[in-house]
Amino acid sequence: MKKYIIMATVAMAMLFASCKNEDIKVSRNVNFKVNPYEVISGFDFEISEGELESFSTNYKLRVHLLAYDEYGFLQAHDVQYLTNYQSIMNSTLILNDGKYTAVAITDVVQYDEGVTFKYWDITGMDRLSDLKVTDQGYIGLQYKILGISNYAFEVKEGSVDHTIRVQPAGALILVFLDNMHYYSNMVRYQLDMSKSSDYCTFNSDGSYEVAIENNGGDYDWRLDYFEPEDYPSYNAVYDYCFVLPLGRTNFRWFAKDKTDTWYYAGGELSANIKIGEEYAAYLGLGDEVTAYMELVNGGKAANLPMNAEETTQVRYGKVSDIVNPQTLK
Repeated sequence: MKKYIIMATVAMAMLFASCKNEDIKVSRNVNFKVNPYEVISGFDFEISEGELESFSTNYKLRVHLLAYDEYGFLQAHDVQYLTNYQSIMNSTLILNDGKYTAVAITDVVQYDEGVTFKYWDITGMDRLSDLKVTDQGYIGLQYKILGISNYAFEVKEGSVDHTIRVQPAGALILVFLDNMHYYSNMVRYQLDMSKSSDYCTFNSDGSYEVAIENNGGDYDWRLDYFEPEDYPSYNAVYDYCFVLPLGRTNFRWFAKDKTDTWYYAGGELSANIKIGEEYAAYLGLGDEVTAYMELVNGGKAANLPMNAEETTQVRYGKVSDIVNPQTLK
């Protein structure tokens, strides 16, 4: 009997000895701080001070933190809902030792004991190659701003805590219509553009790619519109439109009269739409129609009127995917 006990002990010892150290998985608590403030801090031109940083109490800043292993599979994730862009997401993920890529995504959602409305849909989170952020097709004021950042890190003994500062995923366009009631027979003013992008996908390192549509330079996508009858007490209206980075893009204002006839309103505008930039697309009505587009980061636009008593910010509405306005000579 003693002989068999000795043999069993030896067999067990040999079994444990055959296990390699790298096969033993060690799980650790990995701490993250996700700071969303830089998503909006670069958009420093505002009609009303502070309006880009805040939103209504029934909205929250949704922050996704996704951790992928070196093969692109999701190993841990967290989602939190913050009250503003100056809040910090503190998160602890349980991860095995190894190399990882984190992706942080921020967007604003309507929230009432859960998400009741969103401007962006985040799908395919289980694999980095399937991760996709899709525009839901709404004009959203500053609520439409999207933030995305990737971050490479390693989990091992003695590893430090991690901080991710999320960056904007596109550009902001301030759309401004001035002297909007000058022409009594016009029922809509609309800003169209020659490119569009509805979603972005992700590479193996967590960086993202934007899918851009371009129909030969035609103005096939509507960025924003105003209908004067909706604002009888105001002389000017404006909106903030967020767009993914489109590169060199043309814009043009159109006007529709009461017979549903479309006209050009001003000449062609152009801008190189880059991440983190803010532009103003202006249309001023009068005996002469003025239309221009300019970069406004770092200060106020020279020609935009700032009379708060005569200016109001519009609210969001559904945007059709494609419009083809009739244009007349």
